Amino acid sequence: MNLILSNIIDKYRNHPFGMKLVKVISFIIVILIFIFVFLKVSDDWSSIHWDSIQIKYMFILPALLIAVISNLLICYIWKRILCLFRIDMPFLASFRIQLISQIGKYIPGKIGLLFTKIIECNKVGIPNKISMLSASYEIGLGLYFQLLVGAVTIPFFLPFFSNSIKTVSIKSFIILIPLGFVFIHPYFFLRFTNLLFKIINKKSIYMNIKFINWFILILSFLSLAFLNGLLGFFIINMFYTVSFDKIFYIIGTTSWAFLIGLLNVFAPSGIGVRDGILIGFYSYLIPAPLALAVAITIRILVTSVEWSLIGIAFLIKPEKLKIEGY
Repeated sequence: MNLILSNIIDKYRNHPFGMKLVKVISFIIVILIFIFVFLKVSDDWSSIHWDSIQIKYMFILPALLIAVISNLLICYIWKRILCLFRIDMPFLASFRIQLISQIGKYIPGKIGLLFTKIIECNKVGIPNKISMLSASYEIGLGLYFQLLVGAVTIPFFLPFFSNSIKTVSIKSFIILIPLGFVFIHPYFFLRFTNLLFKIINKKSIYMNIKFINWFILILSFLSLAFLNGLLGFFIINMFYTVSFDKIFYIIGTTSWAFLIGLLNVFAPSGIGVRDGILIGFYSYLIPAPLALAVAITIRILVTSVEWSLIGIAFLIKPEKLKIEGY
């Protein structure tokens, strides 16, 4: 398995033309987003009566609480995913691995998150093969549910578009359900993975395929999307009053911002791209300069909470797990 990982890293590094092309595309995307944000903010700047703006700091507290709960939920999701691979990990161990591995997403290239998690899993005795598969499976689940939530919420956050947009959203929803079922359901994931391992003469893996495990994961990912939207809702209301009926709009924009942020593979944690997308979407709800303030506040709050929890995670001593069957 170590040889496979080394080959992946070598291939990732030894394609100068491909890497330069990705860098150029990423750079162009960032520039276009910044131009859009600058023009949008400039157009709306004079329309705001700044003397009447009152920042409602009381919304910081529920936003902070939601940020903490979201991180804990992410740790719980990681614990449940390992249960699928027949590894019963204590929550504190999951908390440590999941939070410390988040450091990897601040490394340009998007691959750091996967390898930092593999390193942390290795410290508690999880085989590299299982840690790589489970981490990849977690990323796949996250992408799918973000895309699913984004597709479902299109009718809520683009009501001024034609009905054809809503029709496309419904069709996307209908297509995504069976595709997601095939690609990310544990039963099919296990079959595809073991077929690949058989081809390369590797030992098969086993998964604990139970409906309750899968159902809990679905609820967890959907709850995470709702919490992220709720956090945005509170921060928006900190600067500008928005009614709760816009919550599905905010949930959808959060999902799309996350997905589009992945296009810039060299932006650490999607910085710049994701924030620019949020500003663009939020500007349909509130004036663009305030949307800029909201995006910056969300970035600072989420990053501060995450690094605070990472600091706590380092205080937890890694302990070897009793893992059978691997």
